[in-house]
Amino acid sequence: MHAHGAHLSCPRIVKGAYEVSQDEYIDMVMARFPEEERNGVDARSARLMTSNLGVVKQHLGLPLTSPAVAGGGKVGERNEASLEVILELTERAIKQCLAEAGVNPRDIDAIFLSNVTYWGSPGIISHLIKPCGFNPDVDKTELGSVACAGGATAYAKAFDYVTAYPDRRALVVATERLSTIIHGDDTDPMDITYGGTFGDTAGASVVSGYRADDRELIKRLGPGMVITNRHEYVMPDTLHFYRSRLDERGKGFGSNKRAPEVTAEIIPKVRAWMKSKGIPDPEWMVLHPGSKRILHVMAKSFGVDPDRNGVLRRSFDSLEDANKGAVGLLDVQRRTHADPPAHEAPGVMGGVGPGVNFVTLAGFFSRG
Repeated sequence: MHAHGAHLSCPRIVKGAYEVSQDEYIDMVMARFPEEERNGVDARSARLMTSNLGVVKQHLGLPLTSPAVAGGGKVGERNEASLEVILELTERAIKQCLAEAGVNPRDIDAIFLSNVTYWGSPGIISHLIKPCGFNPDVDKTELGSVACAGGATAYAKAFDYVTAYPDRRALVVATERLSTIIHGDDTDPMDITYGGTFGDTAGASVVSGYRADDRELIKRLGPGMVITNRHEYVMPDTLHFYRSRLDERGKGFGSNKRAPEVTAEIIPKVRAWMKSKGIPDPEWMVLHPGSKRILHVMAKSFGVDPDRNGVLRRSFDSLEDANKGAVGLLDVQRRTHADPPAHEAPGVMGGVGPGVNFVTLAGFFSRG
């Protein structure tokens, strides 16, 4: 077993207060179409694509009918609403995470935060220093464009930090108000589908240095994933496969129809890296739950059973409660803590996002 690495505490996840079932969302969307067009190509495509996502419900930070969600709110108003929701969810997630891990906020040396749904300065971390009780001189890193790969990327940066400074602690935070991409006049099937894909959530996890020869440290850290290696790979010529945009209505998101299959082309690169590092085949996997189709593609590419109740069951379970963007990986990680692998079982965490970018974290599960 590797002597050094980064221990990840069980994340705390906080969801938006407003639960919306897929049926409610589809009913709201279909009402935009004149009655005579509800069996037309666009309406039928929107219904089919949304129902195939694997999402059963979404949790939103604001009501579905709010001007900052499905209403006609202006771009600036929607952006400010995102900040308000994000700060409320994130403060709660951080405080719950630190309390559960038994860590004083003043003992956090660095914060790595991923968010793609709010634009503005100062950054989100600066808004949270005082209410969360962090030291004013805490190191701050904000990731503002990695999107669905944000959870894995933040952990990769935190891994680099605590392996360089083993006696320090970092906090990984992922937070999104992805409902900002829902617009009341959307009738394009792709826009409607992504509007029914995402939810509003925040998550946080403490990252600490890990030493296999320090039994007292291991006991103090308790159960958690231990990361010993990390890898990033951007697939050439795939910039247009996933993309966010900003126009006069606000933020939107789209993808190329071939996008899920590109993941299958990246994973052989990941497996080659694992082989070069002597990393064993994973017995557990924490993969970002983008959609049912992407999970099936990733499972087959990693050579594991793509069955709904197989090794990726925790990712499928998370997806039923919406794709949470950067927070999704942390949610699957939390579910893995509740259904833990064997002590020291090798595993892999991975997140795919625009680029097309795949971030891999390899290690094992420690039961403390």
